[in-house]
Amino acid sequence: MSASLSMSTTDIVPTQSARPRRPTRPAPLPPDSDIPRASSPETEPQQQTSEPQPSNEILTPLRTHYLKKSLIQLEFERELDDIMTSAPNNVSTFSYLGPPFNPPPQEAPPIDLPFLRFMFRQFVLTFPFMASAPSNFYSDKLQPFLGALFSRNLTATSVFDDSNEGNSSTTSVNVIARIERNLSLFLGAATKVAEPEEVVRLQQSDLDHLEALAKKREARNLKHRDIFEVNITSVRTVIDKGRVRSRVHEEFIIRTRRSNQPDWFVSRRYGDFRTLANELRKAHPQEDVSPPPAKDRTVVNAPSSTSPMNIAFSLNPSPSWDGDYPDASQSYQNPNSNPSRLAREKNRLTLRAYIHSLLSSPTIASSPVLKSFLLSGPTTLSKEELEDAQWREEADRMREEGRKKFAREIASRVENLRGAVKDMKGDIMGQDGLTHVFSIIKETQNVRDLPPNFRAVLEWARISLASTVFQQLVASDNSSQTFASLKRLHGLMPYFMMKAALKISNPIGMIRSMLDLFLAQPFGGKSLAQRMFTGSLFEEVKELEDEIEAVRSKVDDPVMCEKIKRFVEAPTEIQDAFKADAALENQNILTIVLRSGEEPVLSRAQLHRVAKASRAHAMYLKHRETLDDSDDDDGPQDDDAWLYEDLKVLGHLCSRLKDREQLIALVFEGFTSELLKDIITIFYSPLAQVYRAASIADSIGDLQNFVTDLIKTVEQCEDLTQEDPSRTVQAFVDLIQRHEQSFYSFVHKVHSKGEGLFDSLMRWIELFLTFMREGLGQPISLEFCCLTWALKELKF
Repeated sequence: MSASLSMSTTDIVPTQSARPRRPTRPAPLPPDSDIPRASSPETEPQQQTSEPQPSNEILTPLRTHYLKKSLIQLEFERELDDIMTSAPNNVSTFSYLGPPFNPPPQEAPPIDLPFLRFMFRQFVLTFPFMASAPSNFYSDKLQPFLGALFSRNLTATSVFDDSNEGNSSTTSVNVIARIERNLSLFLGAATKVAEPEEVVRLQQSDLDHLEALAKKREARNLKHRDIFEVNITSVRTVIDKGRVRSRVHEEFIIRTRRSNQPDWFVSRRYGDFRTLANELRKAHPQEDVSPPPAKDRTVVNAPSSTSPMNIAFSLNPSPSWDGDYPDASQSYQNPNSNPSRLAREKNRLTLRAYIHSLLSSPTIASSPVLKSFLLSGPTTLSKEELEDAQWREEADRMREEGRKKFAREIASRVENLRGAVKDMKGDIMGQDGLTHVFSIIKETQNVRDLPPNFRAVLEWARISLASTVFQQLVASDNSSQTFASLKRLHGLMPYFMMKAALKISNPIGMIRSMLDLFLAQPFGGKSLAQRMFTGSLFEEVKELEDEIEAVRSKVDDPVMCEKIKRFVEAPTEIQDAFKADAALENQNILTIVLRSGEEPVLSRAQLHRVAKASRAHAMYLKHRETLDDSDDDDGPQDDDAWLYEDLKVLGHLCSRLKDREQLIALVFEGFTSELLKDIITIFYSPLAQVYRAASIADSIGDLQNFVTDLIKTVEQCEDLTQEDPSRTVQAFVDLIQRHEQSFYSFVHKVHSKGEGLFDSLMRWIELFLTFMREGLGQPISLEFCCLTWALKELKF
């Protein structure tokens, strides 16, 4: 594919004479066609031939664009996979990118990386900061580190995972996918084709129309599809009476709604959510289960547009709540509670968002642990609890309505600025456009003195930033947790000390002292940087070792556990050989590993136990495939099948433990600290000089003032949004506008006093814009590439 895309025009010329010229107008209709013809003489085709042109029907402008995009993305996917796969004979795959990396040995197998090599040489080596890198930075420091990282076989999944059970939500997989997507997007824009292209572009009216269609489709599908909805509807106050004094605690009422079944209510304390997270980690060690959000006892006001008199509730539940529930006489509603005050409302929202995040994982959503948490120990609601649920549902409804009104208000304001933003984008994409834009910023000290098109773009950015702040700190279910984290960090941030350090310290001396502080190894021990990087890893290792020991005690066979551990630690080639044998014999990979002749070897009695477990587990898997609902899966019904499940969990835990131990070993490698030292020197040294020259210490105070003002604005607007969304929008827009000049002054001072650093940085960024504007060379004919590929496949 890469060879086809890189074909030059001279390669195409010899064969073009043998093929007809591609028509620029539609082929004429047959004489007997019933399709109406255009009456305009300019659009009426000449009657030269009635033979249709396949290229005009198959390779439409829209298909041309997305075919090009897909081909480039597939090539990047292949190259990234090749460069991240450890080459045989311990050859670094980065050698194939060319100098300044060390070249591969002559006997090494060839690896073709045209796209990655182009991106590396054109954009990585030309980055301005890299000009000060030592001559041996790539070959002696970066290359050994990357080679050691990829050779350690760090994987996102366990070796015992089925092909369809990969955990695609892991951080490493997401990072690689994001790199692949961005590289493909850039090179796709820079690759010009001879055929016309067309891109699907959606305006705000299109988005509104699609949203309306989605609502209609959802309402229509609700009548025919299964319903599964989990919501925390209320908060119950429970009094535990003791001999001396009584204790009060709150419980969250969780409602599970399913098709053709009554609504199911259970009550759970906050500690039950922590227990749920721990149990899910043990049951599904391959999944990344986050802890529940922090406890929040904040009380908020109920919506002011409603009152207890117009909230319809009944002592008897609604028809969807029909069903017999055990008596909940132990529950108690505080008679002095004010229905207009919603206890722990913010905690209810964060815990609801937490449950929804767990349900987003297919593995956890079908887990018996989560099923038990949502359905075991049902309860019924009292009159006061039903009223509380109605208050909270009304608050949810008004909160959602406020979000929609806010979004519509933002969309209407942004729509009015779309033309100005488009014009500015065209200016930036023009030749030397970015340099021209920043030259104006460099000469203009006050934001009010900018040209009108600049101010229009700033207004668009102001509205977009206000929308983001509102969504993150007010509108979302997790907003209270995010806001609390912001307030905590703001209170801990040593703004005064940071300003003093930036005003007094010598930048070069600061770098040296920081490097000595973080990288020094007193008496050959661990450096501060190593402790920071490995602190959480050591905690994970300890937790994994405890979980592994618990599983080993359940298996109750040290030899089997040792064989699983050795297989996990084996090289990839050996693991692939075992997997191939398992596929050839149509056996579970565990069976192949346990009965293998490698040490330690199982005894006859142990092999007999393995055979029984293999048959029982195969029967369990067949039974699981017959289930219509994965929630009906309660696990194996006998101890033999459970042996394989426990061994599979052990394999998952051993894989995770191996990865953590290898990461710790990588941190303590000598070249890792040397690489970190060079990176800090390369990037921080020029920036520190600019920061001191531009008096960035003053900007630290501006940042402190902005965060303080942001916290006050959020606290004032938390109960504001529903009735008048324009006021809420304006409150956050005014917040950004109050600090706009401070932000602009920061950019202006850094750019105007950057001592040429940012001029070279702008020229480097314009490399990307130039490639996107002018392309990589002569346009490529995708039609000819498709024809060449078809002839090759047909061996014509």
